[in-house]
Amino acid sequence: MSTNSVLRSGPSEEIISLKATATFTRGSVRNVTWSELQIITVACAIVLGLSMLLAQPLNALLLGERYAGSLGVNVRRVHFLSLSSVAVLSGIITAYCGAIGFAGFAAPHLARGLLRTADHRVVLRPAP
Repeated sequence: MSTNSVLRSGPSEEIISLKATATFTRGSVRNVTWSELQIITVACAIVLGLSMLLAQPLNALLLGERYAGSLGVNVRRVHFLSLSSVAVLSGIITAYCGAIGFAGFAAPHLARGLLRTADHRVVLRPAP
């Protein structure tokens, strides 16, 4: 079998599978459909709304759990809600777009640095 006949026969199933795996590992929004985008948008809106509600308790937690608790913050509930919302959002984005991890890890730190504040009410405003 010559090289020309292999090239003309098209890609094998193994090559297609390797390309799909590589695309998922790097992450891509190229194959997201409009109906999938609606699911992602609803999830992002819910998590963003929850984040805005948690902004003040999260600011209190910046000063320490004991201090936040003395201000009336239910520390366990805030930890649970914030961790749950991040887990749900990460899971949905990874399921549809692949492992686009770096932007998710770097974005909060970049926002705090650019805005020169750790106040969650300010940092969450420019969020998409």
